[in-house]
Amino acid sequence: MSTFLPLKIIQMKKSLLSIAFVFAFFLANAQCTTTNATSCQCANQTSTNCDLLPDITISWYAILNYMGGPNEYAQVCSPPCSGNDGRLRLTGSTPNIGYGPLTVRGSSLYVCGTDTFTSDPSPCPDGSNARQIIKQRIYHKNGNAMTYWDRNAGSMTYHPSHGHNHVDDWGVFTLRYQTSDPDPRNWPIVATGAKLGFCLMDYYRCSDASANHHCKDTNTVYNQGTTLNNNSNFPNYNLGGGAYNCSVVEQGISSGWTDVYSESLDLMWINIPAGTCNGQYWIVIEVDPNNNFLESDETNNYTAVPYTLTQQDAPGNPVSSITTNLPSPKICPGQNIILKANAAMSYSWSTGATTQSITVSTPGSYSCQTVTHCGTSSASITVTMAPVPGSPVVTGDTVCINGIATLTATGTGMQIWEDGSGNPLDTGATFNTPNLSASTTYYVRSEDVFSDTTWLGPKNYSYGVSATSTSNNYLNFTAYDNFKLISVDVFAAANGTRVIELRDSANALLQTTTATLTAGMNTVTLNWNIAPGMAY
Repeated sequence: MSTFLPLKIIQMKKSLLSIAFVFAFFLANAQCTTTNATSCQCANQTSTNCDLLPDITISWYAILNYMGGPNEYAQVCSPPCSGNDGRLRLTGSTPNIGYGPLTVRGSSLYVCGTDTFTSDPSPCPDGSNARQIIKQRIYHKNGNAMTYWDRNAGSMTYHPSHGHNHVDDWGVFTLRYQTSDPDPRNWPIVATGAKLGFCLMDYYRCSDASANHHCKDTNTVYNQGTTLNNNSNFPNYNLGGGAYNCSVVEQGISSGWTDVYSESLDLMWINIPAGTCNGQYWIVIEVDPNNNFLESDETNNYTAVPYTLTQQDAPGNPVSSITTNLPSPKICPGQNIILKANAAMSYSWSTGATTQSITVSTPGSYSCQTVTHCGTSSASITVTMAPVPGSPVVTGDTVCINGIATLTATGTGMQIWEDGSGNPLDTGATFNTPNLSASTTYYVRSEDVFSDTTWLGPKNYSYGVSATSTSNNYLNFTAYDNFKLISVDVFAAANGTRVIELRDSANALLQTTTATLTAGMNTVTLNWNIAPGMAY
């Protein structure tokens, strides 16, 4: 009591009342923990037997305001910008407004490709770190008793540049054109982000000043939602403990807390493609896009905010393109192909369609006019159909009982022999039957397979320091059949020569070429014939 002697009596009363209030809140909160469910509430207020599930959202306010909001960089920075050329850096804040914590625990199982191990086998044959299988712990209230159960919830991977494990497939960043579709996840994608994994931790309380306006009852719609900035807004505030961190044993976000990944961290950016023009776009972020984690609401894991680019190209020189869902615009009879135009604000196809993609099954020429911030332009594509092979010419055979007949067929493509039920028996121009005790009819059909060219490899060139070394950068791949590697795309940070090599799994040099590159993306012709093999 000596602490309050200098105060007036009325001030002493206020202080004592305040202390009493805090003490009462502490007692109530202490009875809602991961080991004591006495004062924990269910989402259904009339129930005392329930799973206490998390509800993860993504804050639109944090995207636009944390650390001053996103930072945009020109395609070529002047002065230099530490490798941020062509990037849009941004922050993600993921509040947990649910009745329970998001708790993620590591297991003793690891995965390399399709193989599972009981201890960490890193590095995997392709040079990557193994993915650790993780469990989500769900806390369950039954009266005053607190129990839990665990469920599979994806994986996490060690990231050398951060020095800790990241939960895989946690966040996806995109830059899009807005359309009339109410769901921004369906809007045309202009650019994609590099960040897919996060370490999950209790970074701020929703009541902290640094997280003001991050936590809202709804975060999916820009400029909407009621701010939840009092601990009393969360019936089971701090359930989880408020101390989750980047541990390999346990990570998570407690109820009434948020995790923040700021734009200053590695891979917190969207890669803006060269040729993008200045204008208003929308930043769209979705967390847990694969629904690996069980939540009370699986529909509110995304948000979208408007953002105007000012450091890219001025309007003009618009370019349109059309891509397909197949290696090339070549189809077989009865086959469909999807034609997709580049991201734009509006579309006008030669078929009359006004969507970004169309599905066709008829050969012919198709075109699409697009309107972007760069202007209006058109692209066309010709869909061709492979010819149907003709019916094969067959020659039967006559044999004695228990004899073996030899049947022959000639035609285009491959000859496939079948029984009367359509079961395949053999391939080739000749088919020897089993021993026959009666007249038997066999069938043969011609099947033509055409070879094609396709692109393989990463979707973008922004790996970050955690994915490649600084001197020798490489991709690992497996060849399941003989093929020709026609060319590779190489992104060079500066002009100069680069040595491109093909090595086998034992690191033996198979092919090599030296190419002179300019800063930016370069296509280097190789024409290397590659045999089947693992871990090239």
